[in-house]
Amino acid sequence: MRDTVMLEGMPEPITLRLYASPADAPVPFSVYLPRAFDAEVVPGEEGWAVRFAADFANTGAAPGWIEVLFHPAGTSEAEARDALPLAARSGGREERSLEGSPRFPWSLEERGFTADEPDGTRIVGTLALGRHDERLFRLTIRYPEEWGDGFGPRASLLLDTWRWRSGERLGQGAR
Repeated sequence: MRDTVMLEGMPEPITLRLYASPADAPVPFSVYLPRAFDAEVVPGEEGWAVRFAADFANTGAAPGWIEVLFHPAGTSEAEARDALPLAARSGGREERSLEGSPRFPWSLEERGFTADEPDGTRIVGTLALGRHDERLFRLTIRYPEEWGDGFGPRASLLLDTWRWRSGERLGQGAR
């Protein structure tokens, strides 16, 4: 699929490829990935997660990613909210809270964070807690600060193409 994204103020054509979640996903979904993004299921004790990692420089390392973690069934909203600051700290140091309107209209809570990598790279990110049907999920967006003009528009495009199996967009089906 082809689309256009604004990069550094200029419209750029972009090729997208469809990614459908594996059969074991707690809440099936599909999304279109911009080139340079790869999908990987990330096992963990916190829940089932998929990470869409970007390597724009083709270095073999992916310092920027979008990750969606589905909390285990039965996780309360309070438990998921309590885990947000911990997730921010595990990705770096939480330095700021988001002021004003939330970035995502579907989010129950959002947190911003920054981190300094050992190589001196400044990382910026956002955590957002959401719900689809009865399942809580956490969205993490994390990337090097200097990627802001390129990563942000691609991340927005990826999230705009998100569809649950029911056909609803990200944020629809929230209760």
